Amino acid sequence: MVATLYFGNRCGATRLTEHARAGLLPEGVSLRFTAPKTALLKTIGFMKNWGTEGIYPTVEPMFSVSLEEDVKGVPSLNPISMIENLGGQPYGPGSVGWTRATFSEPYPTIHEDEGLHLRFWVSKWMEKIHPKFLLMGLSVRQFGFGSPDHCLVIPKSQQIDTALGGAMYDRRFHKAWVPINHTVAFTLEFEDGSYYGQPYVDRRDWGLGISETMGNCALAQEFNVPKTINVKRLAVMVRKAGTNPTDKLYASLKDLSTDEYVFHLVILEATELKTHWRWAEAVARATLEKDRNYRLEITSPASKRENGYEVIVMRNYYDSPDIFATAHLNGGRYSYDAGQTWKPWAKGVWDLTYYLVT
Repeated sequence: MVATLYFGNRCGATRLTEHARAGLLPEGVSLRFTAPKTALLKTIGFMKNWGTEGIYPTVEPMFSVSLEEDVKGVPSLNPISMIENLGGQPYGPGSVGWTRATFSEPYPTIHEDEGLHLRFWVSKWMEKIHPKFLLMGLSVRQFGFGSPDHCLVIPKSQQIDTALGGAMYDRRFHKAWVPINHTVAFTLEFEDGSYYGQPYVDRRDWGLGISETMGNCALAQEFNVPKTINVKRLAVMVRKAGTNPTDKLYASLKDLSTDEYVFHLVILEATELKTHWRWAEAVARATLEKDRNYRLEITSPASKRENGYEVIVMRNYYDSPDIFATAHLNGGRYSYDAGQTWKPWAKGVWDLTYYLVT
């Protein structure tokens, strides 16, 4: 029996949230993952924010991070390598958002299939204001829809990492480290220049159809495939906006190498959709050739945007897209003329939430 394979971005989410909060030792928070290969780990990327109960610092606390082995879902607390005393800068632009930090040489070696954590904690409070400042936002996405593999896929490799998650020191109830089941946002950069991880830190609900101010909105995803695949079905994360749409929801796949369409099909009839998010799936039979570029176009040209469809776009707009593994490789596109012309977003990673079943 041939296993069912998926291709695309199954990292849909209904809600983005902070991962956990960290303080002085022993309090902390960690990001958990499985090492994809044996390699030297050079740089890590992660989310951070500061604040306490509506109070924001004028100077960032300093914090440290260590690479540690996994022990039953929580960090071992025995550092393999550390990056110490980050932060400590004036709080303002650049203090919140996506951050990268580099280990000192010699870079730590991680081993394929090894369970690991990146453990964060506050190393120094810079201001004497109470309650104390907290390290926040190390994750932004909870488990999404359907089976867990819908949100445990590493976008570039399409590899499922069932260990993705995190842990935190629970000072209130357990007085110990406990696992938490958020899908964490992080990237790893290896010495050979390759990347691994989940780059998405935010989402946008993108409306399709006619808008008086924006034109006729549509959304697409450009990608290529590492090998020839036979597609059987297509799914897109979608919901209804307002009352029933005035047009169907369409999906078209264009081979950018030949400028010809592989298929054009109806994903949803206008009366089928509800207001909650769901995977809308349709039969879509096609053979996609290795190393060819394709564009999946999602449109509803005769719908009104306020009474049409919305699809989820996952994004990381804090940095240039060249450092990230996107889903899949070429990234999301938008159109204000019902798909006649397509543009990439100006900054960061933007990816349609979709998948193909082979």
